[in-house]
Amino acid sequence: MDLHQTAATVIARARATSGLSTPEFDLRIAIDGIGGVFGPLGNATYEVANAHMPEPRPGQDNRLDECAANQARLWELLRPELEAYAQKCRNQKYLGWSDAARSRGQQVRYAS
Repeated sequence: MDLHQTAATVIARARATSGLSTPEFDLRIAIDGIGGVFGPLGNATYEVANAHMPEPRPGQDNRLDECAANQARLWELLRPELEAYAQKCRNQKYLGWSDAARSRGQQVRYAS
C-alpha cells in the first residue's frame, strides 16, 4: 500500500464532502488538527478502508465491528502522513479568514 497516495485520497474525499473550499478546509485542519477517527479525515478513512466491503445491513453487528477495525488499522497507518499534512496546513499562510474580511465578502484563500 502506498501510504502517501492513500492519505492523499483520504484528504481529497474529506475535502470533497466538507462543503468547504480547499483553503477553507486546510485552514480548519490548521486550527483543529486532524481530529480522530470520528473527524472529517476519520470519516474519509472509514470510506477508503471499507471501499471493498459490502454495505453492512441491520443485524450484522460483526460486519460493523469489522468495518470499524478496518478504519482503526488504516487510521494508525496513515496517522504520520495526516499529521504531516496538518503541519503543512499550519505552515501555510491564509487570507480572508477574519470576521472583517468575511464581512466584506472575502473568502479564505492561500496567501502565496
